[in-house]
Amino acid sequence: MMKTLRIWPILVLVVFALVAVGCRSGEINAADLEVPEDAVARIVFFRADDCEHCGRIYDEVIVPLMRRCGENLEVKSVDIADPLGYEVFLATEEGLIGEAGRWEIPTVVFGESHLTGYAALHADLLPQLQCMFRAGGNDWPPVEALAQIVALSPDPGADAGSGLFGAGNAVESCAEDDEVPVCGIPTPIFALYLTEAECGDSCDRTRYDLRYLQGLYPDLTFEERVITEHMDLARALGRRHGVPEAQWGVAPAVLVGDDYLVGDDLALNSLRETLTRYAETGATATWYAIDVP
Repeated sequence: MMKTLRIWPILVLVVFALVAVGCRSGEINAADLEVPEDAVARIVFFRADDCEHCGRIYDEVIVPLMRRCGENLEVKSVDIADPLGYEVFLATEEGLIGEAGRWEIPTVVFGESHLTGYAALHADLLPQLQCMFRAGGNDWPPVEALAQIVALSPDPGADAGSGLFGAGNAVESCAEDDEVPVCGIPTPIFALYLTEAECGDSCDRTRYDLRYLQGLYPDLTFEERVITEHMDLARALGRRHGVPEAQWGVAPAVLVGDDYLVGDDLALNSLRETLTRYAETGATATWYAIDVP
């Protein structure tokens, strides 16, 4: 009897593993997707017009799914290049995983789960959708900010935002951060943004963070450089600012005044806290004073 009892936990684990694998592995073509008549799947697609991987996911994955599923699939497309869209992106991220600044672009959210980055979306979105249909469909993510958006186009090419922040949208272009006023400060803040030439399987989140922060800090200007083309400068800056040598030449990285942010320190909250410190004094483009070959 004891041997039989010991087998049950193992069987439960095996069954659970098979269910999990069924949702995340195996090639499924959109044409082979099983779509029950009474099930509706709902997904939110966070993307940007200047994100190549977003366009590829839309063309290669989402469009075939919409054609196959018809009214059984509802897609809400959120343009993070619009301030309101980025606010919803941050609120959804924080609401589902407890913090903002971790997801890549593009990201798809379904219920309380998500897939982020081109590779994950291309490999796993169809299997996840099949599981959603087998479960009878799903609801929109339980995020208030997302629920407040009434008319989100399913087509990333329609109703596109301005492409840059602070151009007459529903989100305030300036605000107050603690006791430091952000609006109307005439002191410029210059930042250097070091990025990769290619964004890999996702589009660099830091670029969208900086654009979003330009709406909150109107005097922020950032210069973008490809780090592989300016490796001597990146190493010199890392040495000057006390960055561990292993992180010299690592991208993305942002230099503001005396602060060099890279790795885990390079998140939206860290960027905002750094800019707040320079809101009154400003920050000069110190990297031009670095003598490199």
